[in-house]
Amino acid sequence: MFHFYSQREKYPKKFLLIGSVVLLVLIASVYAQTLTYGFINLDDPSLVTENTTIQAISLHTVGRAFTTYDPELYVPFTLLSYQLDWFMGNGAAWVFHLTNILLHMGSTLLVMGLILQLRPRKYLPAFLGAAVFAVHPAHADTVVWVSSRKDLLSTVFLLGSLLMYLKYQKNMRQQWLGTSIILFAFALLSKVTVLLLPLTFPFFMYAQGQATDRSQIKKTYVHLWPFLVYSFIFAAIALHGKTQLLHNNPVTETLPIVPYGILFSLGKILVPVHLTLAYPYLVPVAWTSPLLIASLVLCLIIFGSIFFIKKKYLLPLSAFVFFLLALSPSLSNLSTNGIHFITTNRYLYLPSIGLIIFCSIWLSDILNTKMIRKYALYADVFLLIIFTYMSVRQAGLWRDPLILFTHMEQLYPRFYLPSYVRGTEWADKNEWRAAVREYEHSLALHPRNADGWSNLGAAYAHFGRTADETETYRKALAIDPHMLAARLNLGMAFMDQKKFPEAKNQLEEVLRQNPGNAMAEELLKQLASKP
Repeated sequence: MFHFYSQREKYPKKFLLIGSVVLLVLIASVYAQTLTYGFINLDDPSLVTENTTIQAISLHTVGRAFTTYDPELYVPFTLLSYQLDWFMGNGAAWVFHLTNILLHMGSTLLVMGLILQLRPRKYLPAFLGAAVFAVHPAHADTVVWVSSRKDLLSTVFLLGSLLMYLKYQKNMRQQWLGTSIILFAFALLSKVTVLLLPLTFPFFMYAQGQATDRSQIKKTYVHLWPFLVYSFIFAAIALHGKTQLLHNNPVTETLPIVPYGILFSLGKILVPVHLTLAYPYLVPVAWTSPLLIASLVLCLIIFGSIFFIKKKYLLPLSAFVFFLLALSPSLSNLSTNGIHFITTNRYLYLPSIGLIIFCSIWLSDILNTKMIRKYALYADVFLLIIFTYMSVRQAGLWRDPLILFTHMEQLYPRFYLPSYVRGTEWADKNEWRAAVREYEHSLALHPRNADGWSNLGAAYAHFGRTADETETYRKALAIDPHMLAARLNLGMAFMDQKKFPEAKNQLEEVLRQNPGNAMAEELLKQLASKP
């Protein structure tokens, strides 16, 4: 990511219009293919295709969007955007994909605007930085995956908030500050993980030289208080939604991976090879692990080096702090279903902006001779061509979920998720033998997957394997006693076996956990007529 300018270079402002058009065409050339894609059986059902909250627009559904989690994150604006997509396309997948593409286009233009705000009239580095963001291969999953809408939406609002804040600090007009606060609130309502980023706003302002005396510095911190209040409120809301997750995944189990996660994320952004949807950590987590100890030491060296040069390169330091704070919420959520994760590509979307600004501005300040600029510009163009090709390939994997998860399995053959999702895909196609084979393979790799046991039981039901079906539902409930689908299926299995008292117990437990469950009430009515 080598972006350059000299103090003499001044491009006409029409370059902005031409550059913006080129960026939009570039994004369209990569992601137009996704308009023919469907949904995938990973988060899309719970968020979209099976979520009645987003399948209608009314006071009731809007209220539910603001009073429910997804199931852990509080993302009402994301759900509202899904409602609009469903309304416009009647559930057609291409509408959801188009909205994701448009949001990515918006983020890309805002990245260009942000670099221009930080380096006024330096149009070429702004365009090149935005172009790298537009076609970065690690962003393909975020743009193509419908369930990543929250990352796209929160990024647009957060960048808008930062730009308005910098604009306010430049001319001290209250409307810019008010707009910045509102956009930040919108970002939190899209995804709460942006809550720490207002702490970087003063960094960027100082780097521009907009605050030079104590009175200005104090005023800056005073202006931050509305942002911090919002962050505190939404942090409390987020922790309430993640209570069960945090209980099942103590910090002591995930903390040792954090330094490695930072370095791994840096590597995937700077050298985006061997990309896949998620990156599991499949070895035991231990404080004494040589890999994790080395990662911690290297992180300390990097942080120390960047802090040491802060006086001369304050703006790159600000961008690096942005990267760390944008990444940090995902580093505290590294364990799901008993499997530790290093990161996922969608968690890199917003943090990558900090690194792009860091690399472009720092290197443009250092490499200021004409000859170096010339060859580095060629290198940048070559990098964009390579990134575009890689993004087209990465986005193409999503055409068929079976291909997408087979690719993941090639990189992580001991990871349970690929075979689990393939099993779900085969089940949707009524290919039950293939579904059973995939589910059994997935559970052999990771027996603590409650969804896997529940789905396997449903597949067994199609072959009349009632004893196996009942046993798999029991295993699912032993892992997750609150899994309503498994408990409902177990109740129906008992009904098929004419074990009516056992069926009644299961269905009553469903109603205890979920009062008003229509399916459980209907089945209990049928049981009441049994002898």
